[in-house]
Amino acid sequence: MKAEHLGASSQAAAGSRRRLLRISFLPPALALLLAYPAAIRPARPPACLPPVPAGAALRAAATLAAEPDPAQAGYVRARTVAAQIRTGVAPGREEAVQREMELWVSALAQLPQAAALPWKSWVAETAQPLPELALSLFRAARRLQGPAVLAWAEPLDARTTPRALRLEILAAFWAYDPMLGWNRTAKALDEPPRGNEPFLADLVRLVLAPQPSADATELLLRVARKPGGGTNERCAAIEALAQRGARAAAPDLEAIFLSESGDLTVQTTALSAICALDRVLCHRILLERMPEPGTRPLLYEAMRKLRIQEGLPEVPPYLAGS
Repeated sequence: MKAEHLGASSQAAAGSRRRLLRISFLPPALALLLAYPAAIRPARPPACLPPVPAGAALRAAATLAAEPDPAQAGYVRARTVAAQIRTGVAPGREEAVQREMELWVSALAQLPQAAALPWKSWVAETAQPLPELALSLFRAARRLQGPAVLAWAEPLDARTTPRALRLEILAAFWAYDPMLGWNRTAKALDEPPRGNEPFLADLVRLVLAPQPSADATELLLRVARKPGGGTNERCAAIEALAQRGARAAAPDLEAIFLSESGDLTVQTTALSAICALDRVLCHRILLERMPEPGTRPLLYEAMRKLRIQEGLPEVPPYLAGS
């Protein structure tokens, strides 16, 4: 499983990021091709709300302490609020309801012996009917139990688990047991797509890309090279390779560029990553691999603009009908 280390120094990675940013100054149509297009990029999950203030959580916990069973009372209150998210919330009230749910989960975490509460059962019970609550409960359990969550979280890493919760579980695997994280992520990446749900692309972007290890780079390359893989996850993996300055991946990206004539987005994303990672290879491709303008007009125009950007000899623009 161990792969050749493809990482580079932080200076090289920063240089790669600067070169990727240059693409944003191209005309919109070409920028759409050369940078992984936002139009098809799966939306990132909403940003987490700020943590519940400690004072508010302690006050809520004190309220629960007056109940015969404080833990059960807090869990019931959190479930009651979370149910509103599922059944519908008045416009403008969504964030307030989410905050209230988070408040009661935080209050549970402030109770005596909070780490010993039945987090496993609570997460399992709410995963399907109340996925927002299940995610909040798992995060609280992880803060309290640390690596101990692995003992009960692994069975929840299943295709039927709601996307955000499963991503959080996979991130925990990487944090506490990278070998387990690698194995479970590799297995998840081999799953067939689930309709239009961007699980695989989010897995690459939110779980795999932040991992700095060579093993994570190996999986990114596997996704990028996957024949017949989805455009979203492949482009996310290619972007991640460029962002981490994985210069040794440039030959693989060249192979992707040369073989992906049927997927222009993957092809141009691979080319932009090559130019960020290996300027010599980038120039060779731009000088030797220009397509016929009448056959591949969009790719021709993208490469023509890159030649200008890279200071290479210019070629005439493509004129439709010429």
